[in-house]
Amino acid sequence: MQVENLEFVLSGRYDRLDYLEDGLELIDYKSAKDVEIAEPEEVDLQIGLYYLALEQRYQRSLKQLSLLYLRTGEKIVYTATPEHRYRVEQVISDLAIELRRDRRWVPFPGSQCDRCAYARYCPAIQSEPDPLPEDARPEPGLQLVLSL
Repeated sequence: MQVENLEFVLSGRYDRLDYLEDGLELIDYKSAKDVEIAEPEEVDLQIGLYYLALEQRYQRSLKQLSLLYLRTGEKIVYTATPEHRYRVEQVISDLAIELRRDRRWVPFPGSQCDRCAYARYCPAIQSEPDPLPEDARPEPGLQLVLSL
């Protein structure tokens, strides 16, 4: 996803994806003993990220996110709407604008670095990073991976 000349890569894993007549149902298995009610903002962001990622991958809309608690058999269903997609696009856009303004950004190494094309040149990852080839310097930009 390109926003404000920044590349955002959405990556993640899901437990199960069911095809419905009018879209997709993403089912997330939970092993907790107790049913946990998530904060609405957190659920909205999660739904929006999945909505966007699944739409790009399968060209079908996410219709619902279901949390299935294995120990109790309880299933909590959240309806996904285009509004979730719009909200997450706004969050990503706002983040892109902030990253574009903030030139003092400090890398935060983690598992996301495995997918970064810049990792071999990054001093935060490599104790002796490879020098950037002179002919490989793209227009200044940032890459951000959002794990789902």
